[in-house]
Amino acid sequence: MLMVCHHLDPDIAEDVAFAESRIRRETIAAEDVLHDLGAFSLTSSDSQAMGRVGEVILRTWQVAHRMKVQRGPVSGGDGR
Repeated sequence: MLMVCHHLDPDIAEDVAFAESRIRRETIAAEDVLHDLGAFSLTSSDSQAMGRVGEVILRTWQVAHRMKVQRGPVSGGDGR
């Protein structure tokens, strides 16, 4: 996505290096944990472009599934 948004060429080494420098795995991992703990939400609609409520719903369910797989079912939940 970063390559597309910044009009970078995957065949140009400098473009690839720039894209790789912008992706910080440690930050992404920390965001995952904070999001899973409910510290902040990363699910939203893109109001400036093509975002739709259906995309938000889909992403919300995907995040919930990932949280269940990674952290286990919510205590007291029915396990679905």
